[in-house]
Amino acid sequence: MSVSNWSSSSNDQDDDTAWSRARLAEEGVAYRVVALVMRFQAPRATVLLYRSGKFVVIGATSVADAKLAAEKLISILKYEPELFPGLIYRMLRPKCTLLIFISGKIVITGCEKKMVVISARVHPAETPANFMLDGILQLLLHPTDESAIALRRNFVFKIVPMLNPDGVCQGFYRTDTRGVNLNRVYEDPQPELAPTVFALKNLLLELVKDYGGADSISASENMVYLDLHAHANRRGCFIFGNNHLPDMLNVNNEAMEKAMARQVQTQLYARLVGLHTPFFDYMACLFDKDSMTKHDLRDNSNATTSRQGSSRVALYRATGLTYVYTIECNYNEGRRNLRTSTVMPSSSTVDNTGPAKRCSSLNGSTKSIQPDRLRIPRRTAPTSTRLYLKYSPADWRDVGIGAIIALLDLFELPGAGQRIEDSSFRSRDGIMKNLLAEIRAATPGEALYSAKPSKNRQRIRQIVKQQTRVNA
Repeated sequence: MSVSNWSSSSNDQDDDTAWSRARLAEEGVAYRVVALVMRFQAPRATVLLYRSGKFVVIGATSVADAKLAAEKLISILKYEPELFPGLIYRMLRPKCTLLIFISGKIVITGCEKKMVVISARVHPAETPANFMLDGILQLLLHPTDESAIALRRNFVFKIVPMLNPDGVCQGFYRTDTRGVNLNRVYEDPQPELAPTVFALKNLLLELVKDYGGADSISASENMVYLDLHAHANRRGCFIFGNNHLPDMLNVNNEAMEKAMARQVQTQLYARLVGLHTPFFDYMACLFDKDSMTKHDLRDNSNATTSRQGSSRVALYRATGLTYVYTIECNYNEGRRNLRTSTVMPSSSTVDNTGPAKRCSSLNGSTKSIQPDRLRIPRRTAPTSTRLYLKYSPADWRDVGIGAIIALLDLFELPGAGQRIEDSSFRSRDGIMKNLLAEIRAATPGEALYSAKPSKNRQRIRQIVKQQTRVNA
């Protein structure tokens, strides 16, 4: 390649227009497609390198600057080929990005990252949701906390902080400016009536396609959706989750066994959140079918809307994802008598240093305590004689922090610390066994399972372990 193999245009058009025209002009001809776009500051110019080897300099103020930019490109390609990829190729199946360098080196990125979509404030008055989101952002942006580092390394976060800005601006409680509860229109949102809901649903559907499509195992095991809310009636901070169990029970039905294993995985996340923050109450969580179909008379006196139109239920049915949740925080107070299986015992006081040990080795090979100065400050539950635990914005923030640290334990990734090991469950398998017993006890027709308890339990546990190994 020599300097003679270039052409330039000085000030004929701006960079964006030139790039668009070049892309359209060369589309469909493999050897003419732009493979690399280089923008230089000195001289100020843009170089388009084609796969055929030809490159074009645009935006230069003079021919001399154009020639200097061409010489810079040649120098980079000749002496620093590893610094700039010559071709970026994004694959959908599997979802990853190939960086192909001039030297022939190929780097694969993005294959191992999981996707987390978070939304908040679809109900304008639910300000605790924003405090939860604030805690999430504080952790994700923390420069030294090992949980933050592990989350950034293993996840991609898509965050919609306010789904109902018009309702917030007007000071409404649960509706938009048309008096409609937007959390009941997710089944069929209209772009002209509910543009934010329409956009969020389409975003999630597009992301699901990237992970294999609706109802695919890949999407179900690599995507999480969290909708942040506040609750006025039910005390505590808790989760509304979906129920995967079929209506008709059959102990010999393999589908029923898989559904039980999937339900264990769904409730596992809620149990893990309870281990990572003392303000979350697992015993207040709901995973029953009634919570997926209940009608809301206060939103519509004719009861034409129900929770089937909520983000949690409608998006679950549209995508088939396992990990779809609504996280709720009471405006005022939680239950004073928090269960010992839900909250980690803490030896620290309310000094915001964090009660738990953290695993400082992100590869999981060793366990040690990360210094407090490197960790994000955490809240601990106050030891008072008050009948009910009163919440503050700092407590809601801690729930947000615990909610995303729990994702590391959910997918068995390093960086979450040793809350599981220090709990009464001792291990992840211990939690799942406890959840399986809880689900079986709450399942109608339990007598059907009592006839052959060992066989069915063993089969379901095997399925859970298989899914766990796949997630890992």
